[in-house]
Amino acid sequence: MFIRNYKFHFFLIILVSSLILGLDIGLTSLYKYYRYNKSQKRKSIRIKHPVYHHTFKPMISIDDFYGPMKYQLITNSLGFKDKIRRNVKKKISKKRILFIGDSFTEGVGLKYEDTFVGLVHSKINKDFDVLNAGRSSYCPYLSFLKIKDLVAEKNYVINEIFVFIDVSDAQDELFRYFKLKVKNNLIPDTTRYNQNKYRNYLNNSLIALEDKLKDISMDSSNKSIDLSIYRLKRILEKKTTIIYPVLNYIYDRYLFGENNKVINTKYQKVIDYYKEINKKSPYQGDFYHVASIPYYRDGEVWTTDSTLYEEWGKQGLDESMKYMDSIKVFCDSRKIKMNIGIYPYANELLFMPSQSYHEKYWIEYADQNNISLFNIYDDFRQRLKGKEKKIFIKENYIVNDVHFNFAGNVKIADYIIKTLDY
Repeated sequence: MFIRNYKFHFFLIILVSSLILGLDIGLTSLYKYYRYNKSQKRKSIRIKHPVYHHTFKPMISIDDFYGPMKYQLITNSLGFKDKIRRNVKKKISKKRILFIGDSFTEGVGLKYEDTFVGLVHSKINKDFDVLNAGRSSYCPYLSFLKIKDLVAEKNYVINEIFVFIDVSDAQDELFRYFKLKVKNNLIPDTTRYNQNKYRNYLNNSLIALEDKLKDISMDSSNKSIDLSIYRLKRILEKKTTIIYPVLNYIYDRYLFGENNKVINTKYQKVIDYYKEINKKSPYQGDFYHVASIPYYRDGEVWTTDSTLYEEWGKQGLDESMKYMDSIKVFCDSRKIKMNIGIYPYANELLFMPSQSYHEKYWIEYADQNNISLFNIYDDFRQRLKGKEKKIFIKENYIVNDVHFNFAGNVKIADYIIKTLDY
């Protein structure tokens, strides 16, 4: 029956396949349009700054998104995350505390009141004014520029500063921000992201799998076929939502099969590397898969990995220290009390029995410079005693993310309030 009507059945298969493909592409396009509009909305409230690279748009109150998380984002007249839209006065009768750091200090995914800065603010509101100058992707370099601009240029009175230093800052200092000298000022510039420098430091071991595929030595015929399929995969990945995962599964079964002669020693080495990374990842299984995003993964792994630490981690720390020194000198000249805050990433809690490279470095720095250190590592280690580490991480970190959730922010706020000497 099928043979006699093969032309009709062949036409039917092509028609159904085309309809499925068209429907998949159409739905994917609609979804991307929705995501694009949402991303444009996010971009409109996240603006460039001529001195410290980027900030929030001042005096906004909108519903914002962090991944699937929806939360209220409010900023004050300075473009700082806040409880209400308010005009921040340069001088006030209360003492004023400034918190600054990256996305952890900003409190991504949470409204101001649920971040550790907001929680501290609510506890000491009667006696202090609190400002949260934290923004995603800040590092000591940008923190210094922002503090200097706020106090020296705009003449806002600040009595005390908390500078929170993130594990990712070492990488940001080395690879993200160029320091352009303009009229004796160092201006951040990311238009020329230092990708080549990053790759050289990592000795090509952390280049994305897509780049590795280009260098695979195979028989010319097999290589040509494989790369053609690979290019088709990339097109389907961008254009479809249903078809790509199905075909990708089939392709991977073929590509990675034990009996597949196409795989040579060089390709297998790449596969083994990523498998090993997945074993080390604290986010595997019920957390998340990070092997495909080496930049972010290794932005945190260096602090528990001696090889990465020696390759570039130590240099990144030293670069951060230069700007922490600048903040210290500036604060001393203005009689501003300076504090340092450090907190653990999940991989540090999982793989370090005591101190990670990041923690150890800033403990020594604070001690040598007589700076108060708010070491949240210690608090978390105390809370971890007698508990399963992965359960503790689930309870205190956002699912499929590296940042703290509300419970984690509460713990940080409790520690800060408990440690304050007033």
